Amino acid sequence: MSPAQAPVSDPKTTTLIQDLRSVFIAVGILTAGLSVLIFAASERSIALQIPSRPLTGLAFGTLLFSLGGLLALERGWPVRVLAWVAMIVYTVLVTLVVQLTGGPMSPTVALYLLLVVGAAFLLGRKGAMGVGIVSALGYGLMLLLLYAGRIPLVPIWGLEVNAPELGALLLVNWVTLCIPMLVTAVLAGTVTERLHRSNQELRESERLRQNLTD
Repeated sequence: MSPAQAPVSDPKTTTLIQDLRSVFIAVGILTAGLSVLIFAASERSIALQIPSRPLTGLAFGTLLFSLGGLLALERGWPVRVLAWVAMIVYTVLVTLVVQLTGGPMSPTVALYLLLVVGAAFLLGRKGAMGVGIVSALGYGLMLLLLYAGRIPLVPIWGLEVNAPELGALLLVNWVTLCIPMLVTAVLAGTVTERLHRSNQELRESERLRQNLTD
């Protein structure tokens, strides 16, 4: 029997496989739709100045990664390792999207919170904290490169801003993102672990009840 066809006896692993498959499908559908919208849009939409070609490339890359993740699940790859890899790759992709849509002025920074909640859903509190730390480091590195003038600050709102002149404001921006993100990681991870424990206790109670009635 091949790994992809082998039965999974551990309920936690079975649940994680189902949850990760749902994440890959959801992200794939969202990015497919987003890539079509970006590709159809012009370089400038109303007051926004968005580089459509790089964003379209990122969207298609995210879609391909999600499809590859589904294939890896079917091939029987270690699901917990795959979940960690998926969340880290999605974190890197979100950081690139934030940079291409205005950096510290981008509304897409809210995606970091969504990533943290998703990590809590898949990997519990440790996973949420891990993704939160990776997100904080990635966003901080992006701000540092902006400050050093190594990468451009995309004027998404049509405002010409010189990133090196922002100075300490970039640090304030980083802190104001990281604090709620890490707090969300702790809260979401704690709630998710409690829900998982409750579900496990319910399943165990049901199994004992069935054994007694048999």
